[in-house]
Amino acid sequence: MKRSFAFLVACICGLSACAPTHSELREIADVPLKSTSVPDWESGLLRANATYHLYGAMTGKERVALLGDYYYVTWYDASPEQKTRLVFQYQQAATGSQVKELVIDFAPGRERGERHECFRFTGKERAKLGDILAWRLLLEVNGKVVDSEQSYLWE
Repeated sequence: MKRSFAFLVACICGLSACAPTHSELREIADVPLKSTSVPDWESGLLRANATYHLYGAMTGKERVALLGDYYYVTWYDASPEQKTRLVFQYQQAATGSQVKELVIDFAPGRERGERHECFRFTGKERAKLGDILAWRLLLEVNGKVVDSEQSYLWE
């Protein structure tokens, strides 16, 4: 009986050690949508992405407005009781070295765990200012940067 209790405690401690103790970025995937037509069946991921984002767009104008870059972010939220934000800083082709940013704020009171967010660069602004050339993503908890990732062109 004592052995099985000790084994159970060891298993629980081992499993809890797998969960991170701090918030962190896990993955950032840039999935571009460059055409209003759905690619051939051979390119599975690109076809699924195009089908998902173009769903419901009836006219050619609506489909063109959805063209652009989609940045999918996966991150672990270890501090759900604190104010958290994702800050996506970027430079576009027509703006040169000017840094712009998009922010997603999360209010306290969430559940601990893995989160998925998407930053979209579509529409008239993207058509006018061009593709994203360089980017940096910051994960902030209570105003402090706890993790960051960046593209290789970011200085």
